[in-house]
Amino acid sequence: MYGEVKSPLYPKPYPAAVYEEWELTVPTGYWIQLTFTHLDIEPSDDCYYDSLMKVLWKFCGQANSANGNHPGNQPILAPGSRLHLIFQADESNPGLHNLGFSVFYQAVDVDECAEAGKPGKTDPCAQICLNTLGSYFCSCHHGYDLRADQRTCTHNCHGGEFRELQGTLTSPGYPEPSPHGLQCVYNITVEQGFLITLNFSQDFHIEHIHNHQPSCLYHWLQYIMMYFHLPPVTIPGRAPQKLCGGDSPGLIHTDSHWVLLEYHTDWAGLSRGWRLQYTTQITDCGDPVSLLNGNFTFVSDVRSNQYLSVIEYRCNEPYYSFDKNQAVDLSKFLQLYVGNNDVHQLVKSPSLEVASVHVYPQFNDRPGNSNYDNDVALIKLVHPITFSEDVMPLCLPPRNSQYPTDTLGTVSGFGIKEGSIN
Repeated sequence: MYGEVKSPLYPKPYPAAVYEEWELTVPTGYWIQLTFTHLDIEPSDDCYYDSLMKVLWKFCGQANSANGNHPGNQPILAPGSRLHLIFQADESNPGLHNLGFSVFYQAVDVDECAEAGKPGKTDPCAQICLNTLGSYFCSCHHGYDLRADQRTCTHNCHGGEFRELQGTLTSPGYPEPSPHGLQCVYNITVEQGFLITLNFSQDFHIEHIHNHQPSCLYHWLQYIMMYFHLPPVTIPGRAPQKLCGGDSPGLIHTDSHWVLLEYHTDWAGLSRGWRLQYTTQITDCGDPVSLLNGNFTFVSDVRSNQYLSVIEYRCNEPYYSFDKNQAVDLSKFLQLYVGNNDVHQLVKSPSLEVASVHVYPQFNDRPGNSNYDNDVALIKLVHPITFSEDVMPLCLPPRNSQYPTDTLGTVSGFGIKEGSIN
């Protein structure tokens, strides 16, 4: 990566009628620097007779001489990793007193990054250029990824996970227009019991196709309401929604604690981007359902019917109690379901495990008896059940209850009626 070149016979005078060439090379990524320790070549106009030349240079003369073209004492940097030198002298060397030249060459690392700022030079890197020995490499600002060409950058689109109860999301590079070729996924997940609300700013623009359905054909922002499940599933009846155009969607109540946002742009068109704030609020289950001949109390510390609050239902006294003497073993024949009145859907769920069945004492099930009065029993379960909007307690009326005549009532269930099972 370094060396020395001398004229013939140096440090003695060079002979007449001489011609020599040297090919200097250094590794790619370096330039060649020449430092003359001495140069004494017969001077002439334009170094016509004797000279040391390169493609663009021609040297002759002595230091501080009026004639010729002397390189001086400062190093000379030759662009590129190859340099072709030619020394030539005509057939005369008056008095043989010109000593020729001695030049030291070496490989010099070039700062390609600094060179890029000079007129006529192009930047080797789109964003950040880092010089290394013999070369350079490109890097990108935060939020960008280096493309496969190792020179240009593109917005990274990892999106990420957002677990705080509120936050702000924007399209990559916002408020600048969105880059092409994006496929961003933003995952907003908060604790169950909280509901996410999306609030888009008015500065919303995603390319859409006029007079075409669907209009969100090439660029879109899609939000998907998810439900915590293994594997995760979308909320039934809530299909993914695609957004595009120049009108802000404004406020969107997702009614979910888990929302996926997918932002897509193709390799053409223009989307100026979007910005949104998301907030959360705890689920309000509304007022607890009241009971006839019963009431409820709050068991949890929270005295409102919010997510994870616990209430306990109780029927008014006196309670109907189990009579152990009236217990019958029907557990082998009895299948018990709750939570649905569609038999076809009901039987798809597991049957509740029955501990015992206690028939009302005055029920008469002797053969030939067509009186179904007192046809009621209490069923004791092996495991307690949790009430929900589909499973609620039914409190039987108090003793000696009187009901006004001509009052419309509803009875549900099935049993034996007019000789057939309904």
